[in-house]
Amino acid sequence: MKYDKTKAAGFDPAEGYPGPLSYSGQPNRLYRNNGDGTFTDVTREMGLWKPDGRSMSVTAADFHNDGRLELLSTNDAMANYFFEMNSRGVYEEHALEMNLAYGDNGENVAHMGPVVGDINRDGWLDIYIANLRDCSLLIQRPGGKGFDSWTDQAGLGLTRGQYSGWAAMLFDYDHDGWLDLFNTNGSAQHEYGQENAIYRNRGNGKFENVSETAGPHFKEKHVGRGGTGFDYDNDGRMDLVLVNLNDQAILLRNETRTANHWITVTPRLKFPTGIRDAYGARVIVEANGLRMIEDMIPARGYLSAQDPRLNFGLGKADRADSIEIRWPDGQVERFKDVPGDRFVVYTHPANATPRASAKPHL
Repeated sequence: MKYDKTKAAGFDPAEGYPGPLSYSGQPNRLYRNNGDGTFTDVTREMGLWKPDGRSMSVTAADFHNDGRLELLSTNDAMANYFFEMNSRGVYEEHALEMNLAYGDNGENVAHMGPVVGDINRDGWLDIYIANLRDCSLLIQRPGGKGFDSWTDQAGLGLTRGQYSGWAAMLFDYDHDGWLDLFNTNGSAQHEYGQENAIYRNRGNGKFENVSETAGPHFKEKHVGRGGTGFDYDNDGRMDLVLVNLNDQAILLRNETRTANHWITVTPRLKFPTGIRDAYGARVIVEANGLRMIEDMIPARGYLSAQDPRLNFGLGKADRADSIEIRWPDGQVERFKDVPGDRFVVYTHPANATPRASAKPHL
């Protein structure tokens, strides 16, 4: 594995910013699209009104595998919020019951950007949260029965106290089928530069810190904040873009060379006004003995959004045994024996009928 970049400019550290407790909390807002070019604020009626929240980032995913999206708000210096939709179509807050409210030891911590993915490939989405002087790797119990902390047993505990984490990225940089982890770091109080870190998922519940061999960038110090992944050169490998304080942005090109294969899937919806990305769709790829799930919701991490095209590592298999798409309207379509090492786009009518059929464009 190797990441490379052009040389970054220096920065002048600045101090004296007030902390989060110097400000009053503010509510997040949910706006319903009226379909006519306007939006309606439905925060209160949807059960999401939290006027004292100090949200750093919000993301959504189908954690319960029931076709409905849960909402996760990571908060600064207070408990997180985890909203689940009840039978009446209204959200209820259940972070404490799901073991998502606090840090691993029950403390209030400065949670930053959450990223979501099926880390252990058991069919249930897990969560990694970067935060100041800590981090949390939370593995979901099968059946949606809550989350357990795997931070220490996965080998990520050494990041505690060493780095201040902000944005993160779960992605398969070497296409072996297992989600790897990237974390941007940078001190908050004094804007001290810190090294970023990248970890390889070994597929056995452990992460290996491979920063030493990942390229010269990982020996440099920056005051990192935003960070995400996207395949900017369309070679099938996920690259990284980073945003730093008092510094230029950094683009890291993924130059990892392996014999593994990949496939990138983009679900899209056809509206009368044009074709749009199918936000909320779920894609399941089966290949090389693994069942890999991703929700098409790019808003991940701290102040970041990832490539909406969903990249899957196929390992030694040169094709996907199957690709399944659950569209936002609930319809499910399956495609068998899809060749790898290419981008595929599936298009589905936005106002679908039971006989609607998506067509792949290879």
